Amino acid sequence: MSGEAFFAVFLVFVLPNLIGLYLLWVRSNRQAHEEKERRLRALKISQVDSMSGPAFEHYVARLLQDRGYSATVTKSSGDFGVDILASRNTTLYAIQCKRQSRNVSRRAVSDAVAGQIHYGRDTAMVVTNAWFTAGARTLARSTGCELVDRSLLTEWILAFQKRAPASGRRG
Repeated sequence: MSGEAFFAVFLVFVLPNLIGLYLLWVRSNRQAHEEKERRLRALKISQVDSMSGPAFEHYVARLLQDRGYSATVTKSSGDFGVDILASRNTTLYAIQCKRQSRNVSRRAVSDAVAGQIHYGRDTAMVVTNAWFTAGARTLARSTGCELVDRSLLTEWILAFQKRAPASGRRG
């Protein structure tokens, strides 16, 4: 078969099939993303309580994105106490996530502040599905570390659920 004949066969038979397969793949990925987003929006705080640590980190990153942050989950080990690197407007955040059943101690605040310095961030934040000890709250006040406890996290979740996903929005 000559080069021109091969090219004609390719254009008539192969290329349309490749385009069709690509469009099916794109549609499938979009549907999978929409289903994942629907499930995330339906979560309740009681379901957050049973998430794995990494799942909680990714969920918090999604909540932050919904609140206007740019957020990236760090690698799971060697992260220097920072689970999410985020930014909003011109402020850079080092965020520690603590999904646990007991109150979060000052050590989480210490880790987040140390991670803030390590990553050259403007501020630290600790997000938990639980509550903070008095020591954690005291240290956070003196270091400027933002604390997101169960009550505030629940507010974030409810706001996320109320906001309809924007058309074509990814995140």
